[in-house]
Amino acid sequence: MDIEGAKAFIHVLDGKIHELDLDTTIMDGIQSPQIGDTLRVLMPVTEEGHPVITEFMLMELADDYNLLMIYTTVMASIRRNKDKLPAKLIEWNLACPMGHYGIYEEENQLYHKYTLPFPSDAAPEVLAAQAMDLMGLVFELLSNHYPALEEFTAG
Repeated sequence: MDIEGAKAFIHVLDGKIHELDLDTTIMDGIQSPQIGDTLRVLMPVTEEGHPVITEFMLMELADDYNLLMIYTTVMASIRRNKDKLPAKLIEWNLACPMGHYGIYEEENQLYHKYTLPFPSDAAPEVLAAQAMDLMGLVFELLSNHYPALEEFTAG
């Protein structure tokens, strides 16, 4: 997908997310290997409104393929039982049907990352619809695991 296609994807995805009454921020892309901008959305993953930041970014993979990366940061600092969290993440990752969990050490936060390879000639509208479906699946994964995070974030 070229720069124009990436911009069209971000534009279409931005519109679809706004239909859910969620606010977005578009961050300017950098040079290779990133081919476009990053769309960032702050959304709640629990009924109580616990927020995560989800970012969508397109990257070059090969001549005929690109990657859609969905990177979600849980906005709760790891405050206690940090030594037990790696074992919990191994457990979650073994059962995780898509992507993986990790710890962003610099900010002491949990993240989930999923990448989807797609043909570089994919239509931006089709990819945006697929990204919305994936956002819903990531949301469901995080919603299911969020209560278990209290052991690490509360206090």
